[in-house]
Amino acid sequence: MKFSNPFSKKVTKHFLIGSEVVFNGDSQSYNFLRTQAVEKLFAKEDNDGLELVFKDGLLIEKHQWMYGERDPLELSDEEKSFQLKEEVLPNDIFAIKLSQSKSESFLGGTEEKEFNLPKFSKKPSFQYLGKLSNKTHGFKWLPFDLNLTIPLYGYFDQLFLDYSDKNNPRVVNESEYLNSDNDDKYVNSSSQVIFEKTYISTEKLNEHRELEWENGIIGIPKWIQYPAIPTCPKTGEMMKFICQFSYQINVPVFESDLDFNSDSIDKSYYEKMNFGSDGDLFIFMNPNTKIVCYIIQHT
Repeated sequence: MKFSNPFSKKVTKHFLIGSEVVFNGDSQSYNFLRTQAVEKLFAKEDNDGLELVFKDGLLIEKHQWMYGERDPLELSDEEKSFQLKEEVLPNDIFAIKLSQSKSESFLGGTEEKEFNLPKFSKKPSFQYLGKLSNKTHGFKWLPFDLNLTIPLYGYFDQLFLDYSDKNNPRVVNESEYLNSDNDDKYVNSSSQVIFEKTYISTEKLNEHRELEWENGIIGIPKWIQYPAIPTCPKTGEMMKFICQFSYQINVPVFESDLDFNSDSIDKSYYEKMNFGSDGDLFIFMNPNTKIVCYIIQHT
């Protein structure tokens, strides 16, 4: 029996959102393809869509899509020899919405009794951000309901937490985090900031509706600065994107013991869930190792 090459003697097209990568066949190229792939209708209506054209698996054309307009892009010398060696499937896109109805997934609230926040004596406290349930559409691949926590007022580029014990997440890159600077001076290791419990729902999108993404998105990350697709520190595998929460999401502070003394500062930063001074929060996971990566980007 003869087995045919799925890429031979045919032209294939793949559509992505995001364009800040050189397709030279390295792992970053494939990580970008897997993470950012979408159906054509999403790429063509976005402000940063990308179309890749392959013939017999070889990259022959690249086009930029911006709000329905298509413009050719020049291939670099490296890209002219890029041979696609795996099938690339588009990711389903879901919008995250705030809900008035009770749901299994929510932001804010207080952690369950059995869930313990990480703690370091000389760093700002971790805050409980809520829970993503694998009963919610878009999160059903999660190995368990994921309780979210990060030090909102500490500084990090990428923070890896090991959820092998799902109720006792452990910081993997501890040394890197402990040696980081620019922590918030008003928040110490024992500070408590609790956010109002805010239920969320998800809706699968069949067309590009950017306004529907104002709270957050499932399916692909919409990078603000540059692609920062993480690899698992335990295995080196690409981590799978869970979701992105926008700086526009409105989850107010319910209770706080922060003391600003008489300092004349803008306290609005401390009145709602805020990701690194009006940034977006990106969350990834390796479902096999149970390691989660948190990333904050802002303009």
